[in-house]
Amino acid sequence: MRRIIFIIFFFILICTFCNYKINSQQKKEILLPSPYHLSFASIGAISLESRLDCWARIKKTSSAEEIRQNMENILKILKVPVDSKNFENGKHPVSMTFCSAYGDYRLQLNGQSDDQSGETYFMLSLVSSECSSSYLRSLPRILSRGSNMNWTSYYLYTGRIDQSLNTESQQKILRTVMKTLHSEEIDCFAGKNLVSITGYSRSMENVSPPVLLGRKKYNIQVAARNIAKEGKTYIYIGSPLILNDY
Repeated sequence: MRRIIFIIFFFILICTFCNYKINSQQKKEILLPSPYHLSFASIGAISLESRLDCWARIKKTSSAEEIRQNMENILKILKVPVDSKNFENGKHPVSMTFCSAYGDYRLQLNGQSDDQSGETYFMLSLVSSECSSSYLRSLPRILSRGSNMNWTSYYLYTGRIDQSLNTESQQKILRTVMKTLHSEEIDCFAGKNLVSITGYSRSMENVSPPVLLGRKKYNIQVAARNIAKEGKTYIYIGSPLILNDY
């Protein structure tokens, strides 16, 4: 009897310790400054927003009702209030869109069935006014666990410098960001008002898994665009790459 009590006590002790370690690690991750936030700070840029774009697919076609049910399940996982008036039929024959704003977040969720590929796609975009939002980082993992779909995710962090910088200055600024992210420069593009640099950071692999394009591996893209009329320069950090227009 004593042996059984000891085993139960030991099991409870191990579970308590493991739970404590998990909670401690989560708190530590929240308290640590975001590398992207530090990157903006290193060049004197004002952090504006962070954006998550992610997508998943089901290997079968779906009816409009099935798409809506899946979307409602996704929203439930995200703990987003589901309001029927926020659903709209999309341009595609079998597609649906849900848009909502809650707290500091703007959300858009799309679902579409494709007869040609025999698949159904779901695309989620979430924008936060907090550049170092740990919530956005946790979402793909939460979605994959709750929806039984594999979600691919890309992030975009936007900042601003209240000066109009020329091409040479933009390159210097971006290379400072790359240095802060411990990233090796791979490609560089410079246009009239735009500079873009792609690279790879081994130290960032945990937060930014790399993608392979051709024979090159990337997990960081930084860009700068000068808006002369505003007298401002906008800085973008993509993880692993920048998907949207900038």
